Amino acid sequence: MVLPLFTISKFQLLCMFQWSPNKSSIFGSSAEDGVLNIWDHNKLFFLIKGLFVCLQVGERSGPTSKFAPGLLFRHCGHRDKVVDFHWNSHDPWTIVSVSDDGESTGGGGTLQIWRMIDLIHRPQEEVINELEQLITL
Repeated sequence: MVLPLFTISKFQLLCMFQWSPNKSSIFGSSAEDGVLNIWDHNKLFFLIKGLFVCLQVGERSGPTSKFAPGLLFRHCGHRDKVVDFHWNSHDPWTIVSVSDDGESTGGGGTLQIWRMIDLIHRPQEEVINELEQLITL
């Protein structure tokens, strides 16, 4: 498989990369900007005349950046660089992430356990049908 080059920022160092244990097309990445990004590589490639074409992905650093193709979710809850994260293999879409807040807080780090709302990763048609049913109640 060929993966596209993800340019976070020319000044940001990629700290961590990890595939989801529950869905083969999903992976996470973190950099020194304190943001943990969740990507779907299936949304980065298109089949054109029998060839896989990759979208050029480039995103600016920081929580207010424009979303890049394939970007599902951005966790912006850390104060400093995210140095580690792991997917929960028993509870899909639940992640534990750790940041090194030493420089910004005078020492220590932060551990966060979080889960994306399922409306983000479910098929769009399924979500729309569920929301329409709720509106008619």
